[in-house]
Amino acid sequence: MPSYTPSPSRSPLTWRNCDPAKSGVLDYAREGCETSFAVDACQASKASGDALLDMLIENKGTVEEADLQDCPQFLPTWRRAQAGFTDGAHLVPEDVKPGTYETTGGVSDCYWERNRGGKILANNLITGARSARVTVQQGDETLVTRGCGNWVRT
Repeated sequence: MPSYTPSPSRSPLTWRNCDPAKSGVLDYAREGCETSFAVDACQASKASGDALLDMLIENKGTVEEADLQDCPQFLPTWRRAQAGFTDGAHLVPEDVKPGTYETTGGVSDCYWERNRGGKILANNLITGARSARVTVQQGDETLVTRGCGNWVRT
């Protein structure tokens, strides 16, 4: 990922930052560090498509659609990230809507399971693949994923 520097020429977003030498501005938001600096949305979006998608999924709610008003080319990726999610236990349909999802990158030892009423309806362990896929059904109560990374609706 590229390094980012503040740009006063546009409306800035504020990101929390531990070390300006690090790359991946959106990663700073979840580190909970003390200092902050401004980075404009277009500059933060210079990451490649998949890296940007991952950053937006992992930091959902930190970048709003209005933040990208000067960068309309990134709106489709932002919109796609809104239905994405990371590893963890997710309530259906509150956190994850029924539909088919795929990981944003290669996986190794990726496990997912769909649950209802405390029982596993379906599960899979993918030991190595270019991606993993799961279809969340109407009536599922939870989806649990571990070691899979980020998921996006297909």
